[in-house]
Amino acid sequence: MSEFRFKDFDEIVFDPVHLSYKDVVVRSQSMSDHNTFVNLREKNAATVSPYEIKDPTNHPKIPMGIEYQNIPVGEITVWSINKQNKSCMISYWVDEEFRRRKIATYAIALVTDYCLTELDMNEVEAPVQEENTASKELLLKLSYSLAGYETFTGKDDIRRLHETYLLVKPETGVDITLVEFLEMMSQPPVE
Repeated sequence: MSEFRFKDFDEIVFDPVHLSYKDVVVRSQSMSDHNTFVNLREKNAATVSPYEIKDPTNHPKIPMGIEYQNIPVGEITVWSINKQNKSCMISYWVDEEFRRRKIATYAIALVTDYCLTELDMNEVEAPVQEENTASKELLLKLSYSLAGYETFTGKDDIRRLHETYLLVKPETGVDITLVEFLEMMSQPPVE
């Protein structure tokens, strides 16, 4: 079992994550990735910074990079992982140049499947600022539902109202993953 320690996080993450679907890869960030993702975040600061949330919990988190055709294009983090309540949250962003290519759709599907199966979570929540229509539509397409409203403090120390979207694991377990659902929806209908 390998272990990684991340500069920005106190937690130790065991068994690095590596998820892929088509040209999209989501994987644990390593120390060697740090500068790449810092530079990418700085490049996208105008559209990413207002949406970044300070995690008020001491629960573990798993920072992951998103790659498209082997190019780093964003980040997705599983945070507020509460093993007792079997719940967690996800936050994500994709480089402006790579938006509207279904990269975030596949990344969120991969990570949600990972949370529900590998982490054995019963609930995955995604906070979205009200004006972020694209994220709200994406989450609804992936079977998340609007669960309510919550105020979060951003990394800029400004408190903002967020809509929270929730996906609950069916009581019978996961029969079909979100990735399988996306694949099925992309196929032409059988006559």
